[in-house]
Amino acid sequence: MDQRERLLAAQSMHGARQLALEIGDDPVQFDALARLFLQRDARLAQCASYTLMHCSNAHPELALPYLRSFLDHARNPPHISVRRNVVRLLQLIDIPAELEGPVYDLCWQFAHDRKEAIAVRVFSLSVIASIAERYPELAPEVIDMARELAAAGSPGLRNRAGKVLKQLGSLTRRQ
Repeated sequence: MDQRERLLAAQSMHGARQLALEIGDDPVQFDALARLFLQRDARLAQCASYTLMHCSNAHPELALPYLRSFLDHARNPPHISVRRNVVRLLQLIDIPAELEGPVYDLCWQFAHDRKEAIAVRVFSLSVIASIAERYPELAPEVIDMARELAAAGSPGLRNRAGKVLKQLGSLTRRQ
């Protein structure tokens, strides 16, 4: 059974994790998975997104060559799981310097969008906070956003906003 068939057959977290373990650090297998993920087929992209996130978490170096494509795919995803798992992945890896600006802008947009899924907004807030740690001049605007989300957001957003405020608050006190 090829990856496509396995992805469509394994409709559980366990199946997705098992396939991620089998792919391991094999760049050829990861490339095949990434190509399936980047297709416009909503069901296939949904099935591939969780496996891709697990592979990238275990072996982030495999995801780096695909990050620009993943960002483009997250802008107009065939399924919300694509966006959610791309942004979740961005929390877990070291974003290359040349992509920090586009990632920051995209995650800023997602975090501000009240129509966006809560998980995407929460993960996006974490990503922009991590970038702000590297560029302290961004911290005040991220702190303002976190305060705004803490005041009017869901429990998940309030929780993550509180963590971001602590994370960046200590950063601004050090300066």
